[in-house]
Amino acid sequence: MRTTRRRRWMLAIAAAAALATMTAIVAHGATQQSTIKMDLWMASGTPEETGVAALVKKFEAAHKNVDVTVTYKAFADYTKTIPLKLASGDAPDVVQGNQGYGLDSTLVKRKLIIPLDKYAKKYGWIKLYGPASLSQYRLRSDGYWDGKSQLYGIGHHVDFVGVFYNKAKLRQLGFNAPPKTLAQFEAVLAKAAAGGERGYLFGNQDGISGTWVLGSLIGHYGSAAYVRNWLNGRPGTTWVNSANRRATNKLLDWVRKGYVTEDFNGVPYPDSITAFSEGEGVFLVTGSWVAAGVLDKLGKDVGFMNFPKGPSKKFQGIGSLSLPWHVSSKSENPDLAAELVNTLANAAAGPVLLKHGRIPSFATPGAKAPNALLREIGVAWQQMRKDNGQLLYLDWSTTTMLTELERGIQEVLGGQITTNQFLARIQKNWVDFQKTWRK
Repeated sequence: MRTTRRRRWMLAIAAAAALATMTAIVAHGATQQSTIKMDLWMASGTPEETGVAALVKKFEAAHKNVDVTVTYKAFADYTKTIPLKLASGDAPDVVQGNQGYGLDSTLVKRKLIIPLDKYAKKYGWIKLYGPASLSQYRLRSDGYWDGKSQLYGIGHHVDFVGVFYNKAKLRQLGFNAPPKTLAQFEAVLAKAAAGGERGYLFGNQDGISGTWVLGSLIGHYGSAAYVRNWLNGRPGTTWVNSANRRATNKLLDWVRKGYVTEDFNGVPYPDSITAFSEGEGVFLVTGSWVAAGVLDKLGKDVGFMNFPKGPSKKFQGIGSLSLPWHVSSKSENPDLAAELVNTLANAAAGPVLLKHGRIPSFATPGAKAPNALLREIGVAWQQMRKDNGQLLYLDWSTTTMLTELERGIQEVLGGQITTNQFLARIQKNWVDFQKTWRK
C-alpha cells in the first residue's frame, strides 16, 4: 500500500514537473513571439541623425518588447531606393519621404504609405504644428499635391532659408546692427563693393542656391500664400507677375553692380559656404541646415536673420518643415509605427532636437537652444511661422521644375535670356504639368 501511494506521489511530482517544463517552454516561446521588430529608414548625411537615434531609444525604452532598426541611405540614392523598398516584401514600417512630386506623390499614388489623419487627431499634431504648416504633406489619393486633402506625413524640424551675416564685417563697414530693410541690406552691399569686396557670397554652379535667393526676394516683394497656391496648382495663379519680375530684376541688379561673387555661375555652392566660414563677404543666403559648420569657424561673429520684410510687412521666404515621416502601407503594426512617428515629432521631442542642433517645427520648442546662433535661427523661424510666411520650395511645383529653375536663373543672370523670357518659361513648365493632371 505504501508502495502504491509512493508511486502515485512520485507520478504526481513527475507530472507536475513535466507540466512546469512545458509551461516554461510555452512561456519562452510566447516571449520570443511577443518581440516586435520594426524598421525605420531615413536619409543620411543630415544633422538630425543623432537626434533621431536618441528618440528611437526613448521609444524602445517605453516599449521593452520592441526593437527598432534604423537604416541610413545617402539622399542622392534615397528617392530612387525608397519606392522600391516600400514595394518589396520587407518594407520598412516608417520612412522619410520628400515633399511634392519628387517622391511623396509617387508613394501616395502607388499606395505605399497610409494617410495619418486619424493619428494627427489622436496625437494633437494639427494644434501643435498648425494647419498651414501641414499643408505641405496633404495630397489627394491619386498623388496630386493640392495642400488640402489627406495628411500623409509629418516633419519634426525646420529647413528654411535666411541670411547668415558676419557681425565683425558689419562693424568694420560701420554698421552696428544687422539690416532690417532691403534698403539697409543694399547699403551694406554697396559699401562693401566700394571697398573692393563682394558682400554677398553666391555660389551658383549647380543652380540650387539661385532658387533660394530668388525665393527670398519673391518673399520680400510678393505673397507667400499666393506662391503656395501656385505650387499647389490653383487655377488663376501664374509665375508671370510683378513680384516675381521685381525679384528677378533686383537679383540681376546686384550682379551688375558687383555685389555678388564674381563668376558666381562657375562657383560651387559648397565653396561659398567655405569662403563665408573663413571670413569672406558679409552675407550668405542659404539654409538653416549649414549652421553647425559655419558656427565652428566663425563662432560668436556669425549671426542669422530672416530676409528683410517687404510691402506685405511679413517675414516671408523659402522654407518648410523637414522631410516627412511616413507609415508604410505594408507595416504589420501601423498603430505602433504611428506612435513611433509621434515620438519623433511630438512636443517632448523638442529638447532632444535642440540638443542635437535642430530647430523643432512647432511653436514651443520646450527648451532653450544650446548656443546663440541656434537661438537666432529659432527666433527667425518663429517670426516666419507667425506670419505664415513659408513659400515652401519653388521646385515642388512640378516633376521637372528644379532643373527648369536652376537653368533659367543661371541664364537670366548670365545675360542669355531676358527676365520676361525666364518668367514665361517657368510658367509654361507649370502649365504643361498641370495639364497632365487635368486630363
